[in-house]
Amino acid sequence: MNKELATFEKDYLSYCDIYDNAVKKYNTNADKINNFIADVDRFNVFSEVHNIEHRSEINRNFDEYRKSNDDISVISNDVKKINTETKKLEESYLPICETAYDTIVNNYNDLVNDYNSLKEKTSLDFIKDIPEYKTINDSELYVLDETSFTEEKLIDEISKISDNINDISQLYIVSEQITAPSKDFIYERLKDVESITSTKAVTTYYDPNKLLGEEGGYTSCVYFTVDNIAVSDVNGIDAAHKGVDGGGSVEVYATLDDALKRCDYLSQFDGTLLYSGSYTIVGTMVIRTSYKLSNEEQIQLTDDIINSLTEIKE
Repeated sequence: MNKELATFEKDYLSYCDIYDNAVKKYNTNADKINNFIADVDRFNVFSEVHNIEHRSEINRNFDEYRKSNDDISVISNDVKKINTETKKLEESYLPICETAYDTIVNNYNDLVNDYNSLKEKTSLDFIKDIPEYKTINDSELYVLDETSFTEEKLIDEISKISDNINDISQLYIVSEQITAPSKDFIYERLKDVESITSTKAVTTYYDPNKLLGEEGGYTSCVYFTVDNIAVSDVNGIDAAHKGVDGGGSVEVYATLDDALKRCDYLSQFDGTLLYSGSYTIVGTMVIRTSYKLSNEEQIQLTDDIINSLTEIKE
């Protein structure tokens, strides 16, 4: 190989080093973004995910390069293009992180607003361990500042918010299922209460309260009997005919206001001979239990029914 050709090869390989270093820097930034997106993928913060492809290192075969008759300046121009694309990747990293964080915060705030709106239309007061949720305001946001921001901390913040979203989603499902549920839902859930022995819904032909389908009345009412009250202790051919005395009932109302008015009516008889037993609002339902049960038994039965009504089933 003559001296001129040897110098040319040396220059070529030097440019190859520059090219490959540019590629490595590009790929490092691509990996940084790809890895972050992969790490937060489980939180559903991106509607579409496009993996940034790696660039390949240059072919260092000098003989093949000579045959291509390419000017060495082509490599130099390619390096400039790679460096420009690398800068774009570097500049896009923080906005991608911000998008992920903003999305999870917005999803959380939207769900909290929906949940709190639903809470105004239904009662969760007697459901145990229901936490309060508030939207995240600007002063509580994690600041993604280039000088102090760390990806580890960001993912930790996103994970915490995601956990809260999952918790609220479960509460939202519970809130929905106890708001004006169907008669079949009541039947199904009362069957899961161990102490309940039979159930019977009122009909237009037999409704002792004459509230079925009436304005402000219940949309359905399912009476039940319980094993702590002997069948012979209460007259009636079935749970509906035995009434609340036989065990209790679940009255379903279209609105919380209707259920509250029903409880106001029942409260008139507290401490009187006409007192029929406990009454509790859950969702838009009024759960009633028989006065024939002890106070402890009424409380336990009410809790058992609430637990069944609020259970989330697959």
